[in-house]
Amino acid sequence: MSIFKDQRETIVLVDDDITVLTHAHAILHNSYTILLARSGEALFNILEKKTPTLILLDIKMPDIDGFAVNKRLKQNEKTKDIPIIFLTGLDDRTNELRALREGVVDYITKPFSSEVLKMRVGVHALLQRQKKELIESVKRAEIANRAKSDFVATISHEMRTPLNAIIGFSELSLEEIKMSHRLRTNLLNMKNAGDTLLRIIGDILDISKIETGNLELIPGEYDSASLINDAITQSILHRAEKPIEFKLNISPNFPAKLYGDEIRVKQILNNLLSNAFKFTLKGEIELTIECTVEADTVVAVASVRDTGTGIEPENLAIIFDDYVQADMAANRKIVGTGLGLSIAQKLASMMDGNIDASSEYGKGSVFTARICQKLVSEETICPKVIDSLKSFCYTGQRERLTKNLPQLSLAHSRILVVDDMEANLALAEGFLKRYSIKADCVTSGPDAIAAIKNEKIRYNAIFMDHMMPGMDGIEATRLIREIDSDYAREIPIVAFTANAIVGSKEMFLASGFQEFISKPVELHRFDALIRKLMRGGYLQQHVEQDIYKYHKAEPDRHLLESLLEACKRLDMNGIGSLIAKLDSFSYELKGELVPWLKEMADEMNYDDIVRKLEEILG
Repeated sequence: MSIFKDQRETIVLVDDDITVLTHAHAILHNSYTILLARSGEALFNILEKKTPTLILLDIKMPDIDGFAVNKRLKQNEKTKDIPIIFLTGLDDRTNELRALREGVVDYITKPFSSEVLKMRVGVHALLQRQKKELIESVKRAEIANRAKSDFVATISHEMRTPLNAIIGFSELSLEEIKMSHRLRTNLLNMKNAGDTLLRIIGDILDISKIETGNLELIPGEYDSASLINDAITQSILHRAEKPIEFKLNISPNFPAKLYGDEIRVKQILNNLLSNAFKFTLKGEIELTIECTVEADTVVAVASVRDTGTGIEPENLAIIFDDYVQADMAANRKIVGTGLGLSIAQKLASMMDGNIDASSEYGKGSVFTARICQKLVSEETICPKVIDSLKSFCYTGQRERLTKNLPQLSLAHSRILVVDDMEANLALAEGFLKRYSIKADCVTSGPDAIAAIKNEKIRYNAIFMDHMMPGMDGIEATRLIREIDSDYAREIPIVAFTANAIVGSKEMFLASGFQEFISKPVELHRFDALIRKLMRGGYLQQHVEQDIYKYHKAEPDRHLLESLLEACKRLDMNGIGSLIAKLDSFSYELKGELVPWLKEMADEMNYDDIVRKLEEILG
């Protein structure tokens, strides 16, 4: 007996005629391992121990015929994919067609020639060999793809962690009033460089999600003017000192509110605008936004025209391919991954749209994106807002609001911050200091568990990092939730993590966290988190006592008019103070009006406050 395993393909010959078995065996045994069976039941016994490459099966047999055997094999998960060739004396067309309809791969009639049998068996054996190799290749590709995805996730985490410090400390430092122009410029450049690197990381993550089929649209209602403004504000940074005139055209029938994935729509528009500013040295860039409405669907069209370098005709066909940058020699100083347009095109396709491009080399390009969004209401962007966007007043208003964010005083609140990196702890302390929140910092999960278990200090919330040596944030959170106290079970725990892979938020929320925020953490997102915790009753706002002196009188008209004017001026300090004064009165509308005003003010939705107050005041 050979100690080596026979590597040849196995074929089972099934026929009740020993002469046929002997003849077929003599033809095939030099190329294949041959197993013989004289009945259907004998075949089933063989298949319990071995899975052959092919089965050559007679039709007319005494116990169970070939059609019944084939049907039984096709119904079995283990044997359904084994190719079956009928080797039969039935040479009529009816049986041959029936066999092929029922999944038999070939039909050879007796008597058969040696050459025909060898060639037909050889073809099907080759197909099986190629199929097996293809399956193995797919498995290897899937393993490699998972390894690549894991690598991308790891690199993203490792790069986002230091970026958290770079961008965060830059934002904190830029809030300082007394600063030289040169220092402020250096800090702005530092933050912009961090933002650029963050976008590159985002592109790499996005293409990884797209390749694995994990990129999902997350629809919601959004404000069209805000989206347009944000895209312009983010993209126009690429203009720098270049002599470029920016023009904006918005159709007067464009809806004020749409329903779709705001972040991804903004990403498409931002990509087209950013490219225009990056590849245009002088001249003009024009953004035109239009739409057509069909029932409840809005086909939004954004066209970006520039007077930049243009694209050569042979490159127009490849600019939407992954990792492609046209005319690398001419554009070698421009930072990018070559993924932006590819991702934008894929996102547009997911929104039942597309992006097309036309260009004249040396004169400029036009990129046009078409996407489908759901219509929320018949309201259109009002002319005043369009004028504000065109004159960049809208941008200025939003910038003033951002500067006014740290007006909340939460001095009675205390938060436990858990992170193994000192820079992240210092940044969290800096962010929390803006709200007068006391932060206690620990560098490991076990330290956090001990702090919650001994209850020497009862914290309002825990900010927990995910990736930490020894014990990660998920394990630490699980063990905190298992502590036998209502305090440990109910304290809000916020995941602060550089893990931005799709599904991360859902994973954290399912693991005992109340909130999730990804690094790098920008001030406006941090502020939204703090306000959400405050609205949930976890953080207490500290205000001067004289504001909350209780009055039983009705608020006079002057107070409501003052709040109306404060909202129109975007005076955040005045708005907060006036709402607090309204809260100190006892009157019929208080239970409904004041909570609504607070919520709208927290969301900086001053337009709705203005409309409501104008309605009340008449």
